Amino acid sequence: MQSGEQRSVEAGDHLLAWLRIGDDDRQLLAVVNFADDERRFQCPPDLRRTARLEISTDPARRHGDIALDDLRLSASEGLVARL
Repeated sequence: MQSGEQRSVEAGDHLLAWLRIGDDDRQLLAVVNFADDERRFQCPPDLRRTARLEISTDPARRHGDIALDDLRLSASEGLVARL
């Protein structure tokens, strides 16, 4: 997605997250864990609770639908999910 709005998302300690909203209202959520251990994503109340995983730096993570309210990122993992 190369155009549209971008906004930061409060995600929890050692996590950086942002939402990209396209001109056609498509939404992508990116989350990066900068810790050297697993961290839980603290899903904000205004965000959908499910998403479709597009890509992850963790080869063990299964692609498909994910529950954002129970999302845990492994050490140094980054991912992009479509809302």
